[in-house]
Amino acid sequence: MTVLRKILFGVLWFIVFDLGSAMLIGGVVGGIAGTKDPQHAAQAGGAAAQQMVSSLVPYMFAGALLAAVLGASFGVLPGTKSKPKAAAPPPAP
Repeated sequence: MTVLRKILFGVLWFIVFDLGSAMLIGGVVGGIAGTKDPQHAAQAGGAAAQQMVSSLVPYMFAGALLAAVLGASFGVLPGTKSKPKAAAPPPAP
């Protein structure tokens, strides 16, 4: 069950990392482009964000995959930590 749980949480974290990086990059680039052209901020920001994110898709995908696989396999990400093994009971006297 632990391996399946790590795999499922790894997939979940991959989605979070991938979408999160796309939203962060798109938001920053779109915000910068929107401030340069206040009259058409929505159109300029949307176009700039789409162009930047589409050019970085392979890098975001690879980075999210690497972070999710390493984080899940080492148990660093939430939900992927292995349960501690129960200590053996002390011997009877």
